[in-house]
Amino acid sequence: MRKPVIGIILGDATGVGPEIVCKMLDATRKRTDFRPIVIGNEAVLKAGMRHAGKELEYRILSKMEEISDLTGEDSLILYDNGRFDPGDLAAPTKELGNSIIEMIKAAVEMVDAGLIDAIVYAPINKSWINLANPDFSDEMQLFKHFTNCDGLCLEMNHCHDVWTARVTGHVPLMQVSKYLSVERILEVVTLTDKCLRDLGIANPRIYVAALNPHGGEGGLFGTEEIEIITPAVEAARKRGMNVLGPYPADTVFHRAFAGECHAVITMYHDQGQIALKTKGFGEGVTMLAGLPIIALTPAHGVGYDIAGKGIANHIPMLNTVNVAVSMVRQKERID
Repeated sequence: MRKPVIGIILGDATGVGPEIVCKMLDATRKRTDFRPIVIGNEAVLKAGMRHAGKELEYRILSKMEEISDLTGEDSLILYDNGRFDPGDLAAPTKELGNSIIEMIKAAVEMVDAGLIDAIVYAPINKSWINLANPDFSDEMQLFKHFTNCDGLCLEMNHCHDVWTARVTGHVPLMQVSKYLSVERILEVVTLTDKCLRDLGIANPRIYVAALNPHGGEGGLFGTEEIEIITPAVEAARKRGMNVLGPYPADTVFHRAFAGECHAVITMYHDQGQIALKTKGFGEGVTMLAGLPIIALTPAHGVGYDIAGKGIANHIPMLNTVNVAVSMVRQKERID
């Protein structure tokens, strides 16, 4: 059986990314169920090895066509095309952002060329992307641009067998309500249902969280549940999806982690993130759902406060790679 090939982007060179990549590669060096190809700058990889206290043997390739035939070769490959240099890390500039953009671009090109099956990227700081190119505010926009994707895409987070997706993302809390609509919630539920099926869950059960305290208390504490969320749930059920709710947000995750459902749709960012990070801080995985390719990242930040100290936890990176391998295997079964 063919090994899934996972492209591993080193991420923000000033954060913990290079370190956790090296720790993950060391921990998986004897595994035979996937093959990693590292995408990034050689000096950054070497710094990651120093910080991780790991020595990895690798072969560096600078041209994509050199990767096309690695049959029978077991050595770790670093793809460094010369455009991933982050510049002076002591005083970072937009060069750091350019390096992130170039790594993502190269990874997408490698998927398109059939050289890798999925992308796992170490944490990045969105502000560096925006500094380098003001047309983009985060990596999702970059991935959509490089994959020519104009459909709905959103982050799905995973922890302890529960997935979450959110109807609104990085918007002020006071503006959440105005972004809610039956159509938007239905889109998010539909995409979540598809992604869970792509993961091999035959009949996903999805719970939808309420927005207001006590689920609105029959309209006493807000009417979004009556006017928007419940109609969206009913519309999803009419389309054959196994969707229930809205459930009060202060209890829905208790039910989810007890095994009642596969995913929870939240109305805003922290409604889901607080639950997942409390349950398993440092264990989560984020999937960029809706893209035509598989792209995932650990569900934590760049960790500037511990970068270079050798204490970063690589388990989230390992979890992310495991999910990527599973997704590739499932995609092969479907195809």
